Amino acid sequence: MEMSDLEDQLAALPLADPPAALRTRVLAHAAEQSRKARHGFAAWLWPHPVAWGAVAALWIVIFALNFSGPRGDALLASNHPIKPASAEELAQAANRLRERRILLARWQQDYFNLDRSKL
Repeated sequence: MEMSDLEDQLAALPLADPPAALRTRVLAHAAEQSRKARHGFAAWLWPHPVAWGAVAALWIVIFALNFSGPRGDALLASNHPIKPASAEELAQAANRLRERRILLARWQQDYFNLDRSKL
């Protein structure tokens, strides 16, 4: 697109700075409008309202997924079905428990009978 002679002449002119009083009034008015536009909830979200909206949407999805499935005992029951222990498994568990109690008793006896003067 070609510029006309007038446009060429205008483009060649140096730009003049606006008067300081006008510049101050315009910037003060813009700052005032900016403060009025952002109050309440909008001011809290101001820097990135789209990002805050995305975070809110993500939380809504998390809550929806959390409340849509089984919870508590139902969740445990659905993932780990309980089978009854056999008599042999119960006997083995009782033996392991008895052995642990014996070891603990021996440790306590050794600890409390320790000759502390040799330490």
